[in-house]
Amino acid sequence: MKFKVNIRSHQALLISYKLSTREVDKCIRRLDIRQSDNLSYTTQSDLRVSAVQLKLRKYEALWDYISDMNQYIEQAVNQRAQLVCFPEYAGLLPIFLIPSFSGLSASYKQEGRTPEWTAAFDDFLSYFSDFIFDVYFHTMSELAKLHGVFIMAGSSLYFEHTKLHHRAFLFNNSGDLVGCQDKMSLSPLEQDLQLQPATELKVFDTRLGAFSLLTGTDEQHPMLAQIAKKLGAQALLSPRSMQDSVPPSPLTSGLGLRVQENHLFGIQSSMTGDTGLGFSLNGDTRIYSPNELLKVKNGTIAKALSAGEGEIISARLDLEALSCLRNPYTQDRNRVLERKYLGKLP
Repeated sequence: MKFKVNIRSHQALLISYKLSTREVDKCIRRLDIRQSDNLSYTTQSDLRVSAVQLKLRKYEALWDYISDMNQYIEQAVNQRAQLVCFPEYAGLLPIFLIPSFSGLSASYKQEGRTPEWTAAFDDFLSYFSDFIFDVYFHTMSELAKLHGVFIMAGSSLYFEHTKLHHRAFLFNNSGDLVGCQDKMSLSPLEQDLQLQPATELKVFDTRLGAFSLLTGTDEQHPMLAQIAKKLGAQALLSPRSMQDSVPPSPLTSGLGLRVQENHLFGIQSSMTGDTGLGFSLNGDTRIYSPNELLKVKNGTIAKALSAGEGEIISARLDLEALSCLRNPYTQDRNRVLERKYLGKLP
């Protein structure tokens, strides 16, 4: 392997001045944000949600990153969103602000994910992930508070003590953390980095509704959505950043299928664009509904116009309508058949 990460304490010290919560606050003050009144009236029969299809950018300055995140939220707020959902790995975007990452990117593009590269990336994260995470977490918390909306901030790689986690975060309109959810099904790279998968799926009961977070490939596992349903979830929030192509039908796999199986709503945010690592991400941002609530039975309320551009999609959800839905394959009862045969069973 030709590339070796050159990490020294003085570089980390320099980054600590550039990527700090104090610098984040300076940038945010420049935005002159006016708080919305989108949460002045809330009802579960009329929840307004937005999903972000985020176009990858190689940020050259902290201001570029923060103003970009704010622009997506501002667009969603202008569409009257009360909940704004970001994609998987949105929390790693400040990584482009660290000079050492350019060398890692070039090495990956040339040689791929070799054991040497994985070890170098792990070393890189051990030095710089705290700076990256603090900028991401503080930015999303402050923007949620200043805009006065809930934000599902996507996910990031996050060290808890000595263990690395892939964790998604949900903030309320006061900027407080409602809760976090670790990813359960890890990618090959995440396994190589020895990430800790979640052992528990959570449901976050908020004034807007009850939500579960299924990050990335977690949406591919039927059991997780079933557990979320049994725990009281009304909507699945699914941040993703997939290399696969857009499926021919939203009902054939992933979140769209989970929505139909469990009679929940689904909000799928995604990242799109060139990663700089030799591969691109394909956006497929959609908001799903059970077909029983739709005139056109395609499972989709809203979807991004293009798979390759940054975009905000929005929809209104009637969470209360879910209580009226019944699954004929699991809930219908044939009482005549029960009376005739149930008593004869051993």
